[in-house]
Amino acid sequence: MDPSTGLVTDPLSETLKAYFASQRISEPSRADTIVGLLRINTRESLRAAEELMGRAITRCPAALPVWPPKPVQHAASRASVVHVGDNPCLPTTNAFQRFCLVKKGMTKEQLAKRGITKRDIRLWSRSGAIQIG
Repeated sequence: MDPSTGLVTDPLSETLKAYFASQRISEPSRADTIVGLLRINTRESLRAAEELMGRAITRCPAALPVWPPKPVQHAASRASVVHVGDNPCLPTTNAFQRFCLVKKGMTKEQLAKRGITKRDIRLWSRSGAIQIG
């Protein structure tokens, strides 16, 4: 610790030196000093850490994890459009309008939300108009 800062009093300095010894830190950096002060967790050490950081310490409330856990996406649903070529459909068809909604980077789930069917994806993939990767 840098004694020229004058932020740490003698009793706190001894506790901080003991912390550094227990963590096997021979030459603590400023970050090591701040972490040490936060780990000591007394009112005086927290004030000294705030002075070294230059801002107040934010205390966040404890949060419980989401239960039940959110479902994991399967690899197939994360497949996205890698290439979009020319529209293979006739301009007078509904399929032409649906193909216009396809953008590079969209997932199959996003395509389905826009009204594009699995059959559309299959036919366009076979014809080379889109590529899913």
